Amino acid sequence: MARVESYGRLGITLRPEQIQTFREEAKRKLEEAIRASGKSPADFDIAPIMPKTDLGLTNEEWKHTFSSAYAEAEYVSQTLGDNVFLVLYGYTNHNSTPHTLYFKLKRNQSVEKVVHVQETFSMDEPYVFFDPVIFSEGDTVTIVLYGNAAADDYPVFLGFIAKPKGHILT
Repeated sequence: MARVESYGRLGITLRPEQIQTFREEAKRKLEEAIRASGKSPADFDIAPIMPKTDLGLTNEEWKHTFSSAYAEAEYVSQTLGDNVFLVLYGYTNHNSTPHTLYFKLKRNQSVEKVVHVQETFSMDEPYVFFDPVIFSEGDTVTIVLYGNAAADDYPVFLGFIAKPKGHILT
């Protein structure tokens, strides 16, 4: 098995225009994926992802309860429907004492990215940005977290969802 490169750019090292570039690049890659499927981006609405509506979490709150320390736990496992595309490009944690040490992004069963985030624990604005990871219709999106305590945590993923016009909550 090939080793997956693990990296991310810390938000504290970026200027606002660089952060905007990450957002724009993520949207551009999402539109490319739509085109690659033979569809037109003009037929889709693109919006920031919502944890329950788009990723199948219990509520529209980014929250995970680790049941044990120093173990991986599945946070998200969602198969995208027809005409649904997703891109992830960043991470933050809204816990005053974060517990997520790293996360894995998987497409179907293949690990696409591993990002260590422990370095963000002492930051006032603990954002990490990474090259966009695209998921297309029919893909299973899995996010696995590795935590350091049996406790609640508030890991937030930055990304966009594309659905046919009229299918996104406003």
